[in-house]
Amino acid sequence: MYLAYLDDSGVTRAKTKRWQVVTAVIVPDTIFSLVEFMACMTIESLMPEDKRDQFEEFHASELFSGHKVFDGIDQVKRFQAISQLLQVVSTFGVTVAYGAIDLVKLSKCSYRSANPLDMAFRLCTQGVHQWLLQNALDGIAKADKDAPSALAMFIADGGDKKDDSDLQRSFRELRQRMRSPDYNGGDLALIHDDMYFGDSKYSIGIQIADLCGFFIGKHLENLIEGAVPDHAAEGFYDVFKERIIYSKVEPE
Repeated sequence: MYLAYLDDSGVTRAKTKRWQVVTAVIVPDTIFSLVEFMACMTIESLMPEDKRDQFEEFHASELFSGHKVFDGIDQVKRFQAISQLLQVVSTFGVTVAYGAIDLVKLSKCSYRSANPLDMAFRLCTQGVHQWLLQNALDGIAKADKDAPSALAMFIADGGDKKDDSDLQRSFRELRQRMRSPDYNGGDLALIHDDMYFGDSKYSIGIQIADLCGFFIGKHLENLIEGAVPDHAAEGFYDVFKERIIYSKVEPE
């Protein structure tokens, strides 16, 4: 089974929110303990002993810029920590999917009143399901009895109550309860029958989703015509870009 951790991020440019991104990192349950261990090792190498009790989570924007608990920690050490965490994605069979909404383009569309968070969520979750379905079909074609299960469970970063409620409502529209006579789970039939919310402070999976989403947003910023490229952020995006199995940006 896979654990699909989801996180949403809004990326700003010149104090104006430009992108709404929802990112999923898909972790095989068999390597979860390894992922957690690698994160623990990163904390030990990054945080001075007198600051470890203050550490709560790897929040991407704070770690990248050296704010809050990471204030005073040398950039070289912070960037090494980011690289170590993203190497978990690139090395240990973790895959990434995302949906992104260009808010400037959306504001010019006839459907500009649509909820961009909901749109990005639906794009991202459809990508996860497409990947699971292809895995299942490949396993059948190869008659591989040891192929990993195609089932995944969604665990999203809990936060704003309205946002959480909106996302769960969308999930339940897409992942219907199985009933006769069709016995069909809907558009997300390969996802566990409900979606759950976690606290990022206690979930390394959500923290890695936050890291990936942050650098995906930075990458999208770098693609804007006339943008001043952020080479450091692009370098981190390059670490895991080959593990992105689905990406969709709207409006096209």
